[in-house]
Amino acid sequence: MRRIQEAQNYHLSPITYTLDPVKPYRQCVAVALLRPAFACSPSGCEQLVEVLLVHKPRGADDWQLPQGGIESDETREHAAIRELSEEIGLELPADQVFLTTTAVYQYDYPRSFVLKTHPPYRGQRVEFLGLRAPEGLRVTVDGDELDAHLWVLPHDLGKHIRRKEYLEFIGGVLATFTEKLTR
Repeated sequence: MRRIQEAQNYHLSPITYTLDPVKPYRQCVAVALLRPAFACSPSGCEQLVEVLLVHKPRGADDWQLPQGGIESDETREHAAIRELSEEIGLELPADQVFLTTTAVYQYDYPRSFVLKTHPPYRGQRVEFLGLRAPEGLRVTVDGDELDAHLWVLPHDLGKHIRRKEYLEFIGGVLATFTEKLTR
């Protein structure tokens, strides 16, 4: 079953195609890397926030936040630091402080993926962290797992993220992080 958790509220969608409900979910962390942006008009300028999306070279659901699995000996913060280093070349200190949320996006793998790859997990459980992008950040994708990146305003996410459920969820996560950054 595809499940989304925001704080203590669960939203359930119709049952999907879980082949083995006994398998656990892969624990993952996604990082909303945010940077200030400005929109100016004759009446003045407004400060906005852009978010980094990365591109996976595959057919569907190819744009997403940087993310990856949490290894058994890692905290989600350490996994986020490792993933940002591996995927975009961002080196952060081991004691990096992140913005946090209780939002969790959990889903079952598609039937076609399960039948083709026989993964050890039934799906993924993704937790989210936020981070203001360091000044002068130069994003370098690894060229293997990721092949492109772009910075987008939250209201433009729908141009790149196709899965409506995930898009709505990410929009809520980004609103939480943006609010925390602008306080």
